[in-house]
Amino acid sequence: MLLSGVYTLICANLSYYLFKSNLTELPPDAQQITLLNVYAIFIIIPVFSIFFGIYFLTKWKKATLEMEDAKKEAIRSELLALKNHLDPHFLFNNLNILSSLIDTENESAQSFLEKFAEVYRYVLKNKDSEVIQLNQELEFLESYIYLINKRFEHQLEFKLNIEEQALEKFIPTLAIQMLVENALKHNKYSRQKKLSIRIYTENHLLVISNNYNPISSLAYEKKQGSGLINIEKRYVLLFDKKPEVKIENNQFIVELPLLNKE
Repeated sequence: MLLSGVYTLICANLSYYLFKSNLTELPPDAQQITLLNVYAIFIIIPVFSIFFGIYFLTKWKKATLEMEDAKKEAIRSELLALKNHLDPHFLFNNLNILSSLIDTENESAQSFLEKFAEVYRYVLKNKDSEVIQLNQELEFLESYIYLINKRFEHQLEFKLNIEEQALEKFIPTLAIQMLVENALKHNKYSRQKKLSIRIYTENHLLVISNNYNPISSLAYEKKQGSGLINIEKRYVLLFDKKPEVKIENNQFIVELPLLNKE
């Protein structure tokens, strides 16, 4: 803007000097030059301010839209990668369980197959959704818990306590499942010492906690893998908020903000 203003003043002064010299045969004096520049500045500044203001706002709006599109695409890519990671392992583990059930317990096998179908129906239906209503996620979680209880029979304990008014709030899709899977992957548990997972609402938060009994001697919070990292990124990008992760009283606790969709 400054360079354009200087260039315009130079052109105005040169043009005035040439016209004045050729038409009157007298070059402009200092007072006329000063007056010309004062008038030119009063004209140039508003015109250039409006022009560059519109130019800046146009570019800023375009850059903002591109950044939002990039954020959404990044979220979709990360979620898709996680879903693709979940599908093959989860599929083959549960098919093996189903195979063993069919040989011995036909009724149990039928129930397992129904829950298995519900889980995949949910994943396919919501594969393009960035957020999901809590009541829908909990319906899916019921089927998911049924399946993993069959796999880790008598080794897990789940406790749910959800306030009714929280059911219409939203969280990132598959967030609870990822945190339950993290607890299963990174803790030691057995029939004698069960893995206890609590899911409850408190102060507009969805809290997922489990007893702290890490497999590795490394710090537990550094071993949570892609699931927790993905959830944190999605909260920041979608809602400009971040879940809180902490260890208290031998419990690993993740607090997810419950949000409106808007």
